[in-house]
Amino acid sequence: MSNVLNLTQHEKQVLMHKMEHDLELFARIVLGHHLRNDAGFSYPVCDAQKTVCDMLLQYRKHTCIVLPRGIGKSTYSTAIYPLHSIAYQKDKFIVIISETYGQSKYFLETIKDELENNEIFRYFYGNLKSPDKWSEDEIETATLPWRRAIKIIARGAGQRARGLKWGQNRLHLLLWTTLSLSRIRRRRSR
Repeated sequence: MSNVLNLTQHEKQVLMHKMEHDLELFARIVLGHHLRNDAGFSYPVCDAQKTVCDMLLQYRKHTCIVLPRGIGKSTYSTAIYPLHSIAYQKDKFIVIISETYGQSKYFLETIKDELENNEIFRYFYGNLKSPDKWSEDEIETATLPWRRAIKIIARGAGQRARGLKWGQNRLHLLLWTTLSLSRIRRRRSR
């Protein structure tokens, strides 16, 4: 960690540019603690995780990622990618939906914790904790002279996301994770 925090300004800018276009690199450098096992060893990145990184960065409308448990879909889609999006201002208004409202708030809590306490994130992207809107189910990042605010809200599967608006911004990115097939079947039968 100390090597990353002691870069020259030029080295820092070069690395930031590389991380903007490489989600896996961003994850390893800025959020590596999310990619370690209980013994502290880094997980090797598997092909499925590389595919998830590529799919998230390519940003296609209506993308659905379905993989088995334990691959890291939720980690990448509800923590790593939203933080990358915040760092590089890719999306203005993000909604995280999970099977339950409580799960979604937990995912948002992870993002808040990284923005508040991750020394490496703050080194590269500054202090983005807003003094204005910072609650358990909704945050707005700080507006700085060179950076606009980004809004992220948490919703449960049964809560409304359609038509949400923040100022002039409509919902820009919807991250829907951990939805069970039984819930999909119940919703279809209504």
